[in-house]
Amino acid sequence: MSASQSIASATSPTATARAVSFAGLRSAESRSTTEQLFSCSQEEIARVAQILRGLHCGAVMCGPDGTALPFIAAPCGAGDPSLARRTCLEVPIYGSEDAPLAILEVTPNDADYSSTLDTMLRPIMQATARAIAERWFRIGHRCQWILVAQRESRPDNAIILAIDDRRRVVGADRHARQLVAARGSHFAPDCALSEFFEVGALSLRGYVGCDIATRLVDAADATVWSALITPPNPYVARPVYAEQHLLFHARPRMDAITCVSCSSQGDAETRGLPPRMLQRIRDYIDNHLDHRLNVDELATQLGISPSHFARSFGRSVGTTPHDYVMRRRLLRAQELLAQSDLSLVEIALRAGFADQSHFSRRFHQFMGLPPKAFRDRCR
Repeated sequence: MSASQSIASATSPTATARAVSFAGLRSAESRSTTEQLFSCSQEEIARVAQILRGLHCGAVMCGPDGTALPFIAAPCGAGDPSLARRTCLEVPIYGSEDAPLAILEVTPNDADYSSTLDTMLRPIMQATARAIAERWFRIGHRCQWILVAQRESRPDNAIILAIDDRRRVVGADRHARQLVAARGSHFAPDCALSEFFEVGALSLRGYVGCDIATRLVDAADATVWSALITPPNPYVARPVYAEQHLLFHARPRMDAITCVSCSSQGDAETRGLPPRMLQRIRDYIDNHLDHRLNVDELATQLGISPSHFARSFGRSVGTTPHDYVMRRRLLRAQELLAQSDLSLVEIALRAGFADQSHFSRRFHQFMGLPPKAFRDRCR
């Protein structure tokens, strides 16, 4: 059965998505790779589905084993296989190797199809495929440090590495392996990070649950890369929380690199917050999520000006204080949804949201599904 026929025959795409939705690591062995990939990518799928629905397009994720999982119903007229083949946009999702893990196929309404629509859709779907691939990589290497880096002179040149506590590279995405191959070598697991970057002053200690924004110098040609380093999933050793936290911890960060303001080596103010101050403010945030937290209050806890705090915090964590607090609120809400019988109103207040409506809106925005659906899925 072709992808287009699979879309056309799906009577309820929502039901299909629910049937293969993320149900925890324990059930992963019974599902195909394509089903697991589809399940863990609900946030990316939900985001692009809104765009495709507005453009009257159908979409499906196809696996090399013939699995076809639709997430947008086929447009009118897409049942004709000859038309579908002519108008279908195909974008591969690559893992670490050259063979794609799956392919995203988009079938526009034939009446509305044009080269302009193709030009608009292609970069959107390519960005979605990259985000799904990055999430898949992060889930597979959730016990390691994940480094995403982008060459500053070439923003389109980006790689992802998995690093252990010894600063050994234990995993590399397809682009990183291609970079090594272009230099006449072959990627070998457990190689030193210094084979990629000059990392003499890089420290991977003292950070738990927050990204590290930094700059790295290429070991081969001395070009500068902007980088974001994510610590290992802190809940891997605690199964009660691991499954609920996994998808949130694995959210793609590649697009955030362009927003990172990295430190210079000579100015103390531009190096971000010292580790002790950073840990202190992180602990304060976690212990006061049910309070109203703003930049002024957080800066007061450290005895520095709000503007200095906001700049330094952003350089240390890779995001603004407001976004970081929001992420911690959402994580707290996930834990309460999964482990308690509290009402949505009580969870909203305990996580620090103004009301249930605000909580539900932000949760759906970040996770791709409503709080109640998340709770049902966890159970």
